[in-house]
Amino acid sequence: MSSANASALVAPDPFRLPSHVRPTRYDVLLRPTLDDASFSGEVSIKLDVSEPTTSIVLNAVELWIDEVRVEGINATWSLDESTERMTVELDEAVAESTTLFVRFRGTLNDKLRGFYRSTYIDAFRHCARDRYIPDAGDRLSPSVPLLGRASVQGGVRDHA
Repeated sequence: MSSANASALVAPDPFRLPSHVRPTRYDVLLRPTLDDASFSGEVSIKLDVSEPTTSIVLNAVELWIDEVRVEGINATWSLDESTERMTVELDEAVAESTTLFVRFRGTLNDKLRGFYRSTYIDAFRHCARDRYIPDAGDRLSPSVPLLGRASVQGGVRDHA
């Protein structure tokens, strides 16, 4: 049995994302709307692909996906709430570096995780804050493993 066939028979690890697709850079833009505790955003993720693949698996928690593109390749996506993962299926294999673009929406939660809404104590005013750490960044934007080894460029714009 070839190694390609053998790897196809191995069940996906329920705790780790596949390691053959690795991020090298995230460009994230967020647009919070404090009045209704929501946000929209987009992320371009530069990916290094070490073996040909037709699927990209990302962490995505409490996000609604509006659009996914992968450099000229038709792509569809699905979200699995139970595993907190998003799977992007490609019409053709990608075998080298590529860029994944995702447009998404989410809720400014009150869990102090991901992108969340906070309140000033001295005056009842809201602000948006983020906690972009490995276990919470998936609520801020879709992400792939090893964020700590990828560079992140971010910005926030007024939603209006």
